[in-house]
Amino acid sequence: EPWAACALQKDGSVLTVGTLKGVAVLGTGEANEKTLGFAGQERFFLAKYESDGRLAWAKQGNGTGSTSTRRIVAFDDGSCAVTGDFTLTITFGEGTVAETELISSGDRDVFVAKFGADGNLVWARAVNGTGTDGVEGIDIRPDGGCVISGVAVGGTVTFGAGESEETSFTVNGSYDGFLAAYGANG
Repeated sequence: EPWAACALQKDGSVLTVGTLKGVAVLGTGEANEKTLGFAGQERFFLAKYESDGRLAWAKQGNGTGSTSTRRIVAFDDGSCAVTGDFTLTITFGEGTVAETELISSGDRDVFVAKFGADGNLVWARAVNGTGTDGVEGIDIRPDGGCVISGVAVGGTVTFGAGESEETSFTVNGSYDGFLAAYGANG
């Protein structure tokens, strides 16, 4: 199971993200032991380990296609933002009031999601393109939001689909890069 990235928090705890194919047990034998995975498509995971190495919590994304996580950033308040890509659908915060399903409109689309210090979903958004889109980076903003960078391969790319500030562009040539900023509330 590949671990894609990690972020150190002020209290010495570590947040980590990656991609699972199959089943993995995190924190084996600990009070917060968590079994993650799926016997089919790849799934992303997010886990927090305390400064002494004990598992605090772990989450995974579910959906109908494959998902992978590429990057993570930690905020001073203990929350974090993650980004990666997905096919078909991806569901964050499953079974909670914040549950959000994102639907891909191309071969592979980008997601960005923010989680609270307790690991619960705050918000999730998609970058939808008609081609294959990928994410390259993520960083924090002073307002508690984040900015992502990525690449779109062919077609049209839409940010904030269905929202008042929806923005789209058509890829010129084979591929174009993009930057997208998200506020503290997505």
